[in-house]
Amino acid sequence: MGSLGPYVTDPLAAMSEVQLILHAPPDFPISKNTEILGVCGVADNYAKADKYGWIVADFLAYKVGCYGLGRPSDHTWLSSLDLHCFLENVSTKLDAGPGSPMRRKIFGPNGDQITTVPANNAGFLNVLLTQIGDSAKSAASKNVPLVIFMFTPVTPEHDICIDFGEKKFLTTEEICRTIAEATGNPNLPVTLLTPSAFTGGWNCRPSLMGPSRCSATKAMELIARSSGGAFADTFMKVFTSRQSPLLAREHQDIARYDDLMPLSPTVEQKNFLHHLQGRVHEILEHGFSPFASRHTAVVNGPDPWEILAPRIGVPLKDWGPRFMDRPLYEDVRRVEFFGEAFGGERSSQLFHLCYLIDIELSTCPGDWNKKTAGMTQELYRGFTEHPNPDDDHFKQVFDALDYRASSMKLAHCVAKALHLPMPGNLKCRYWNDGYDQDDAFYKRHAAAFGEAHNLFDQVAVRPRERRHDYKVVRFLRASRWLSACIAMKFANDGTDTANVKIFVNSSVTDFITQVKDLQLGLLLQDKDVLKASSRWLAAIGFGDSRNMEILGAIDTSSPSLEVFFPSPVAPVYVDKGKGKEVAKVEEPPSLWFEKQNQSPVYPIQQAPVNVGRDGVVFPAEERADEFALQQALLNEAKFNKEKEKTVIEPAFQHHKPLISIHQPPAATPAPEFQTPRSPVRKSPVTTVVEPTMASAPEPVSTKAPSSYTPDTPFSGYTAIVQEVADKVLTKPDEVKEVFAQILQDAMKIALSRMDASADSRLSAILSPGPPPPSVVQPARSTTVEALAVNNPTPPRSPVQPTTLSSVQKSPQRAIRDQLEDT
Repeated sequence: MGSLGPYVTDPLAAMSEVQLILHAPPDFPISKNTEILGVCGVADNYAKADKYGWIVADFLAYKVGCYGLGRPSDHTWLSSLDLHCFLENVSTKLDAGPGSPMRRKIFGPNGDQITTVPANNAGFLNVLLTQIGDSAKSAASKNVPLVIFMFTPVTPEHDICIDFGEKKFLTTEEICRTIAEATGNPNLPVTLLTPSAFTGGWNCRPSLMGPSRCSATKAMELIARSSGGAFADTFMKVFTSRQSPLLAREHQDIARYDDLMPLSPTVEQKNFLHHLQGRVHEILEHGFSPFASRHTAVVNGPDPWEILAPRIGVPLKDWGPRFMDRPLYEDVRRVEFFGEAFGGERSSQLFHLCYLIDIELSTCPGDWNKKTAGMTQELYRGFTEHPNPDDDHFKQVFDALDYRASSMKLAHCVAKALHLPMPGNLKCRYWNDGYDQDDAFYKRHAAAFGEAHNLFDQVAVRPRERRHDYKVVRFLRASRWLSACIAMKFANDGTDTANVKIFVNSSVTDFITQVKDLQLGLLLQDKDVLKASSRWLAAIGFGDSRNMEILGAIDTSSPSLEVFFPSPVAPVYVDKGKGKEVAKVEEPPSLWFEKQNQSPVYPIQQAPVNVGRDGVVFPAEERADEFALQQALLNEAKFNKEKEKTVIEPAFQHHKPLISIHQPPAATPAPEFQTPRSPVRKSPVTTVVEPTMASAPEPVSTKAPSSYTPDTPFSGYTAIVQEVADKVLTKPDEVKEVFAQILQDAMKIALSRMDASADSRLSAILSPGPPPPSVVQPARSTTVEALAVNNPTPPRSPVQPTTLSSVQKSPQRAIRDQLEDT
């Protein structure tokens, strides 16, 4: 990366924070006798199928998979469990009895390849650090890489959790420091693999130490993949806005509001939007891994390691036969979006999430006694105390954990890429945000925080919720920790904050912006995100050729091969064409709190209120429908184009009404006589109108038929007023601009014709002359088409007057009758 002002950004320096989600072992050269250290650090009371038994199974799978690779003396395997007793006491699908081939691969020919270490915090940590140093020395002496398989509970940032009665944390920085002190070589290539805290498979740091295997550009992409859902809220705002990269340009031009969602969306439109939001969140939380819900070794699909570099050791396809048949539990009640991850059973998945919550509440000192944490603590504790949380409750807590962890991981990447010191040599999770600062440091810290806190996003709002306008509580730990790092970098500046602000607004801003842009690009390459967005856009009326190409043959009214996870009531299983019923989701009641300081009660079985992760938020309020307005704007655009090509009055060109007029329940007496020149007519429209399934409207012709004579001025006026009034009165209270213009044009034309015709009619009536001939009036149609503009009726015969039995006499008709009687 290039320099930014006087500072240099080095993404390769942040490669120790880069994490890959793998479903096979990492790549390492076998011919060079790579040093391997495997560790199982699960307490005996956690080594059960409904807890962390799956971590023990992973350790055994890797021990079997690495059997026969290189020399046995190059491999070291440690376990806090007596695995001989463990295998005898558990029921598995493995044939690992005494003397079996599987048992030989696990324990070696002499049964001594796994060493049992003390199952207490002090003893285990002491043996572990000693062995890490010894293995590092051996690797350095042979000039080969060191690969560490650490199968223990982990923090959300994948530090090692040693838990034999009390949680102690071994950070990756401490591991690197131990290796550097033991070997005197800070550039020894080291790869670390641990269980993944948020996905199936395993989390790998391919360059924990040593030179990077990729370029700076590739390093930035890997950092973006590792940053999780830190910016999920920003991406959803981008995807649902007028400037969405998913929206065709012609639709961007006609979108009236920045938010594309209709003001009063249908259930289908909501479900499609929630599905899109769910897909965006899951892709980010899963590190863009396509197999995040699987936990077995995947050797036939794309290899995530290839993102970093080609494999030079054991080919991916050769790892399949080496991995033992790991037992999987088919639990029909498993958390759907977890899949096989975390043991594959609902009980083990619940235990894992509660364990991460316990880590969260036992770390982040200073957060839980401040109001800056909002209701997060109550959200976590409510989940751990609930006897049977549903899937949506799982997802809500999972999103909160990932958001906090992703923000902290991003801060770590920024600090390492910009070579910033850590306050107290503590990572973000373990740093105590105290107030005992000297004046100079406080000023630099405050200046950095004032510029940096807006670079971090807010937590993404759950479906059917919206963020409260002024009760927004941000997660500030990541930005405050990073600001403390920046304040330490400029310790020699004293109280001068100018360089601090320049640094944040140049190097830090540029780095975080690049991460955002790369994540956005990766999302736009994801097929699931593109399909979900195309379905939503088609549902709200913005389907175009580009979206249809993405959708292909998919039926947008009933999406297939998907499960809607965002519903707060229940997941919506979509019919796959096999006769399954589609689960119906009822709309939850609105949950608004009138008192702004009232603590909300969390309803588990109803629509959950997101009240903890960054403040109080509420379900989305119902608004008026804007979809009809968007269609009207389309018609208006077409109308304006045709207006330039014709001389026909524009008010009547594209607004032929598709309605029929029927007799009202009771007749209304005709109003008193008014002078026909009066331009103000406030008589209400008393006809009852209802839509009909007529064909597409055509422009109303302004040319009168040859059988009619224009001697009755009010019939044309009635048609104009009736046509426009019926259109306008069926719309919401706010009369749209396009209809107001139509009404204005119609009134001008009608009044001008009425005045001229009325003068001629009065002159004809008052002047002497022969009586009009008796003409029998043909029966009138009861549709508005018979009342079209410039289609007047012949003069009425006094012998056989014309009547409209299905239509009440209008005020204009009554005036005309009185004039004729005169």
